[in-house]
Amino acid sequence: MSKILYLINQPLDSRNYNRFGIQSWLDRGWEVEIWDITPLAYPSVWKNFLLGQHKLKNFSGYYPLDNLIQLRDKIKKYKGIKFFIDLADTSLYSVCAIIGLKLRGFVRIIHATGTIPPYENTFSVKLRARQALQRGCKELLVWLFGKLLQLTLSQFLRPGIGVAAGSESIKYVGCAKKVIYAHNLDYDDYLKIKKDISTESGYGIIFIDQNYCFHPDFYYHGLPSPVSPEKYFPAVCHALKSISKSLNTKVCVALHPRSAHRNLPNKEFRDIETKREMTGQLIKACQLVVAHDSTAVQMAVLFRKPIIFISTDELEKSEILLGYCKTLAKSLGKSPINIDKNHDQIDWKKEIDIDNEKYTSFSNKYIKIDGTPERSSWDILIDHINLTLVRQ
Repeated sequence: MSKILYLINQPLDSRNYNRFGIQSWLDRGWEVEIWDITPLAYPSVWKNFLLGQHKLKNFSGYYPLDNLIQLRDKIKKYKGIKFFIDLADTSLYSVCAIIGLKLRGFVRIIHATGTIPPYENTFSVKLRARQALQRGCKELLVWLFGKLLQLTLSQFLRPGIGVAAGSESIKYVGCAKKVIYAHNLDYDDYLKIKKDISTESGYGIIFIDQNYCFHPDFYYHGLPSPVSPEKYFPAVCHALKSISKSLNTKVCVALHPRSAHRNLPNKEFRDIETKREMTGQLIKACQLVVAHDSTAVQMAVLFRKPIIFISTDELEKSEILLGYCKTLAKSLGKSPINIDKNHDQIDWKKEIDIDNEKYTSFSNKYIKIDGTPERSSWDILIDHINLTLVRQ
C-alpha cells in the first residue's frame, strides 16, 4: 500500500479532514499520515483550540507534534513514503520539517488551496518583521532565522509538484518542477453543493461571518484583533436589518467555521438567525451576499450572486483588513460601504448588481483554470501520482 504524508499547521478537525481530501486518498487505497506542527509552532493556537468547543478528528494517522525531538524522530523513522503534501506555512519549524523530509528524498507537493486577490502590502518583509517584533525579541529572532533559511535554501525547498487553482495561483506554485492544473478547495465544495437539490433555505440575504473579533489568525500572529465585539456586532446587525427591510427578505448569518468557541452567536447577532457549516448551501439558495473579504465570496461568484461589501470604522483603521476588503471588492466591480457611517440613506437596491465579465475573470484567476476536469482537486492529484508511480 502506498503512503502519503500531510504536513499541516492547524488542528485537524472534521472540516479540515474533508477539505484536505484525506478520505479521497483512503478510498483509493492509500495510507495517510498527518503531522501537525501547531503545538510546536503556535502553542497559543493549539491551547485556544483545545480550550474551545472544537473537536479533533478521530483519525489514527494524526500526530500533533509539540517539540523538535518528536519531529526529528518522525522524520528519521518514517519509511514507505515518496510524497508529502505541504499545507503548512513558512515558519522556522515548517522549514525545518521540509528540509528533513527532502533530505530523505521525499517529493514536496504544494496546493493553492484557496486564493483571493492579494493585498500586496500584507506580504512585505517590513510588515512581517514588525509583527514578529510586536511579539517580542525572541519571536523576531525566530522569524529572521526562518526567513534566512528559506532564502538560503530556496532552490533546495523547491516543490516537486504544485497544484494550481486559477491562473493567478501559478505565481505561488509555478516554482514547482511539475504544475498540475486544477482548482481550489472551495470549488471542490461547489461541485458537491451544486448537485444538492435540497438547498432551499428561505433566506434572501446571507452575511458571511468572519469571526473577526476572535479569529485564530490573530493567535497565529500573537496580535490582538483590531475589531471589538462591543462596536462590531451592533453595527453589523443594524446594517443587516436595514438591508433586510429595504429588500423585504429574511437575513441569515453563515457563521465562520472557527466560531465554535463562541457560546452565544445568536446573542452577538441579536435576533438574526445563524447557521453553522452551511455557508455554501446558504449562498446557493440566497438572493444576495453581504461580506467583508472572506474566501467564501468565491461561492457567491460561482453561483452568480450579487455581493455587498461592508466595512466599519475599526476595520478601516486596520491597513491589512481594509486592504484585503478593498482589493477583493474592486476585483468584482464593487467598493466597501462603511456601515458606521449614515448608511440608512443608502439605496441598497442599487447595490444589487453583477458584473458578469468581472465574475468570469475572477473565477478564472482565483478559482479554476478553464478546461480542468470537473472532479475533486485531490482526485486530480491522485491520478497524477498514481500514473507517476506506474511509470517508475
